[in-house]
Amino acid sequence: MGTGLLFQSETNPAVDFALKIQSLIYGGLLGVFLLGIVSQKAQLKDAVISYTFAIVILSLLFVLPKFNIIPALNLTWFTFFGVVITFIIANITMLFGKSKLN
Repeated sequence: MGTGLLFQSETNPAVDFALKIQSLIYGGLLGVFLLGIVSQKAQLKDAVISYTFAIVILSLLFVLPKFNIIPALNLTWFTFFGVVITFIIANITMLFGKSKLN
């Protein structure tokens, strides 16, 4: 009940806050899932590195608008950016992470 009092203002409802956090986590997770479906070359290390980068970058996109550094994003964009970031970072790690034994 104490945390509910923090969200009494109608300009920043608790549901919007909760959905942003959910989108922050599930964007990268959806990206890792689609990476495993689409790419046969993806390995566990590529998925872990890309998911970690996606969470860090999305966390920055979530926190920086609180300090008026960047404009706030709608919550649906977090999922999209999570998937895109995951694919970009995974492709970079797959490109530079090739073994020299092959």
